[in-house]
Amino acid sequence: MTAVSATKMLLRIRENAAVGEPLSGEAARYFVAAVDEWLSGTEFAEAFGVKPARGEADPRRTMIESQRDELIRTAAQRFLRYIPLRQRAEELHRAWTRYFDGAWHTRDRKLSECPEHYSGKPERLLFHITSLKPHVLSERQIRRILAAEPPGSVATELCSNKEIRRRRPKDAAITLQGSGAMHGAAIDAGVPAHPSG
Repeated sequence: MTAVSATKMLLRIRENAAVGEPLSGEAARYFVAAVDEWLSGTEFAEAFGVKPARGEADPRRTMIESQRDELIRTAAQRFLRYIPLRQRAEELHRAWTRYFDGAWHTRDRKLSECPEHYSGKPERLLFHITSLKPHVLSERQIRRILAAEPPGSVATELCSNKEIRRRRPKDAAITLQGSGAMHGAAIDAGVPAHPSG
């Protein structure tokens, strides 16, 4: 079991315990074996399998970066779908920088829940992206993320059909409405996006 899969297993166990649900047989066997190993004197991270192998990144960091990258791809797909990759990265970087230097620094960084007034706006995704790692990536890093195939569906879990809308201006250039970084006329089409907080 890799450190990332062991970390995911611990998170599932935590979720089950938080709501008082029993563990699956696999989770229970893992937990009992890990506790027994730890009680025998093995370091916690090693006993539970969450210690990264030599040269491997911390699994917590890997999971956070994966979530962040998927949310970045979701923001670009929903708000910048019809423009070239390079321009998507530039526009997303511009909007993210504006959000980070403005709302994030003045009020949002102190919040644990995304403000309701971001409902249906790019700032909802920017809040969640920045909450994971509070700094803005470069255009080149964003372009690399957008060019990569998405590995999962973390962003979809954070969203509902009512809130984020895809924008397609008449001239086919896409804008991030409400961010102040991008402007243009838009046609709404409902797209999932209700981040849980």
